[in-house]
Amino acid sequence: MAISDDIALLSKVELLQGFDIEQLRLLAFGAPKRTLVAGEELYQQGTITDGGFVIISGQIDLVTTIGGKQVILGNYGPGSLIGEMAMITKTTRITSAFAHSNTQLIRLSRTIFLRVLEEFPDLAVRLHDKISDSVNDIVEKMDQVRTKLEREEL
Repeated sequence: MAISDDIALLSKVELLQGFDIEQLRLLAFGAPKRTLVAGEELYQQGTITDGGFVIISGQIDLVTTIGGKQVILGNYGPGSLIGEMAMITKTTRITSAFAHSNTQLIRLSRTIFLRVLEEFPDLAVRLHDKISDSVNDIVEKMDQVRTKLEREEL
């Protein structure tokens, strides 16, 4: 995949819409690729974060453990960004991620992402609301699953 292909893919990622070609080029230039086989773990719940991943091909399942049970919170395909919170702050992963099928990803490091935001501070303001909404969505899904599991135990 050429850097122009990476830029084209990144331009379609919802969080990165509004980035211009130069900003996307900066992200893509230092972004290594990773390939997973079906069932392989991308990262584990509770581990320290260092960046996010954009799915080039294949699918990733986000999984959490609630009440000792593993629950799939969502399945994400090409163009999806997984772990966007990790691109802006050091935290622990609130889910695990597994390849649902053979999957190729681009890794976006926190260091490079923050460098782009420092060089283009207007982006930081626009990204704040997008990231907040995304995090709120995943937390809401986890709460719904927790409630469902608690009802089943009764």
